[in-house]
Amino acid sequence: MKFVDKALARRLESAEEMPQVDCARMLQKLRPKIGAAFEPFCGGHVIFAGLNSPIGHAAGLGFDAALTAADLDRLEAFYRSHGAPAQLDLCPLTDPSVLELVSKRRYALAELNNVLYCPLSSPMMADVPPDVSIQRGIFALFGAGTLPEFRNRGIQTALLRTRLKAAAQAGCEYAVVITRGGTISERNCLRLGFRIAYSKATVIKHWDSA
Repeated sequence: MKFVDKALARRLESAEEMPQVDCARMLQKLRPKIGAAFEPFCGGHVIFAGLNSPIGHAAGLGFDAALTAADLDRLEAFYRSHGAPAQLDLCPLTDPSVLELVSKRRYALAELNNVLYCPLSSPMMADVPPDVSIQRGIFALFGAGTLPEFRNRGIQTALLRTRLKAAAQAGCEYAVVITRGGTISERNCLRLGFRIAYSKATVIKHWDSA
């Protein structure tokens, strides 16, 4: 496994950042009433994909340079304009100024996740259960789950293996998964050769906060 330096961390973060941008772009065309929006911001993007959406926060920022109070003012203005709380990811390899600024403004912790990655040097075998069919639609290593009545049959592992194989065949260098620590999803990924690159937080500020 390669040492996770700032350059690699920026690449890993883009695996979550860019699908959110693509989703916001798609929503602009298909569901314009949502008011989805995105803008380049401090080396990353600010993203809005609808109120209470599980995606749509500032990501990828603070890798190239320090953030200033004026930068955070712009980020907050973007989310205020959409009537949404300000949210951004804090990666341990970004500039320390990001954490300093959000701490001063009393942002709260919204999520804590582990970022796992796996080099794709060789295709994996996909060992799919005999009564299960996995087909291509949209390719991404996120947003996958197994309904309760189908759990404990190896389906999630088979789904991971199938997508890893497809990623390797497409010439991708790394696969990335973002999940909460101690979950079955994390355990399945570790069994397939993923390792934890780092933990990151998503912080939030509601406008009724001081």
